[in-house]
Amino acid sequence: MINSPTSLASDVPRRTTIKYCLNRWDILRWHFYHLARNRVLIGFYLMVTLWMVWDGLRAPEMATRTTGFKIFFAAFFVAAMFCVVCGLTMFTRVCVVMSKKYRGFLGEHELEIRDDGLVERTDVNESLHRWTGFHKIIVTGRYLYIYVTDNNVHIVPRRHFASELELKAFRDEIERHIRAV
Repeated sequence: MINSPTSLASDVPRRTTIKYCLNRWDILRWHFYHLARNRVLIGFYLMVTLWMVWDGLRAPEMATRTTGFKIFFAAFFVAAMFCVVCGLTMFTRVCVVMSKKYRGFLGEHELEIRDDGLVERTDVNESLHRWTGFHKIIVTGRYLYIYVTDNNVHIVPRRHFASELELKAFRDEIERHIRAV
C-alpha cells in the first residue's frame, strides 16, 4: 500500500528545524569526501603519474626487462604515487583543520526550513539561503550534505536525526521547497 501524504505525515513527526553540532572530525571527513571527488585533482594526478611511468619505462635499463616486470613497475609506481599524494594531502588537511579556529563553523548549528529559504543559525551568525540558489543534496553513510552552491555546503551529521524516517522527512521537505521555485 502506498502511503498518502496525510498518512505519512501522521507516521513521521514533521520537523522543520534541526539542531546539530559539528566537530573537527566532521570537517575533516568533509575535506576528504570533497578531495576524493575532485575530478580536476584526480585528472592532474593521473596525468602526472602516467607521464612519470611512461618516462620510467622509456629509460635504457628498462629495455632489457620483461613485459611482466614493466607491468608490475607501472602498477607499483601508480599505487605508490597514490599513497604518497593521499598521505601528504591528508597530512596537510589534518594540520589545517586542527590548527584553525573555524569560529561559526564548529559547534552548535540550527537549520530551519521556511517558505523563503533555509535559515542557518550559529553562535556568531544567522544566514538565510533562498531556495533558488540550492544546487543539490547528497546523503552519505554519515552525513547529509546540502549544497547551496558548489562551494557552500551545510554538513549535517546523520547522528543528529532520531531515525531514518526523520532524515527522509527533512530531506523531502527541503527538496519540495527547491522544486517549488
